[in-house]
Amino acid sequence: MTSDVVVRRYVHGNHIYVAELCRPEKMNAFSHQVYEQLIQTIEEYEANDELHALVITGQGKYFTSGSDLWQGLSVDDEGNEILPSKDWPPRFMEAIIQCPKVLVAAVNGPAIGIGVTC
Repeated sequence: MTSDVVVRRYVHGNHIYVAELCRPEKMNAFSHQVYEQLIQTIEEYEANDELHALVITGQGKYFTSGSDLWQGLSVDDEGNEILPSKDWPPRFMEAIIQCPKVLVAAVNGPAIGIGVTC
């Protein structure tokens, strides 16, 4: 698995945690890395009492084009085929549903597939 940052995270105004999808060339499609980094972001947000809201947004013209259907045709840094996982979307949805704090989707363009549920 590659370690690319596909979700840029930063704190805005001391109490707002921002997660920005950083795959504009793929219309911010949700790869396994995006799911993994968003779940990690939600966990970090929940654990920090100083953060009062998490805002999820996207770079470029799309909020997200949904799941990355091309990912099953790619390979990782070691040349191993990356197979699509059916586990990531439910884990992401569970993280959203179980989060006891405020979650906001700053939809900056088309939201397709999984992006409609954010």
